[in-house]
Amino acid sequence: MKTTTTIIILLIMALIGLQTNGAIADDDSKATFQTGSVNGIEYIAGGVGDDDKEALESIAKSKYNVKLVFATQSGSYLADIPVEIIGKGSKKLLTVVSSGPLFYVKLPAGTYQIKATNEGMVKIQKVKVGTATQQIVFTWPNSNAVR
Repeated sequence: MKTTTTIIILLIMALIGLQTNGAIADDDSKATFQTGSVNGIEYIAGGVGDDDKEALESIAKSKYNVKLVFATQSGSYLADIPVEIIGKGSKKLLTVVSSGPLFYVKLPAGTYQIKATNEGMVKIQKVKVGTATQQIVFTWPNSNAVR
């Protein structure tokens, strides 16, 4: 009888372990973001999928003052977009590839030129950063979009 009880307990523990491993795997699949700092300029990117987008916006809204959005003209989001931010005197301040369609950056007050590239097509927009958060949308003809 002791052997049967021991086997049952071991099976229960194994099932509990499997459930825990499943929960860990689920946690690993939750929102992940690309974060970094270049030349003292902090950024965060991501937003692939609704959950990821909501989590990113919640984190970023109070810390970053520029939001970039990358999409096709039909409204589908784009990821893996090279971004370059150029400051005063044509100085490159930041060059990074955004992992998702949303890219937030914290810039000091001033005027900047922002370049974003998709499939070889470069888009350039100027932004004047002050106290209010700026949103800049970059759009390209329909292409390799992510949902």
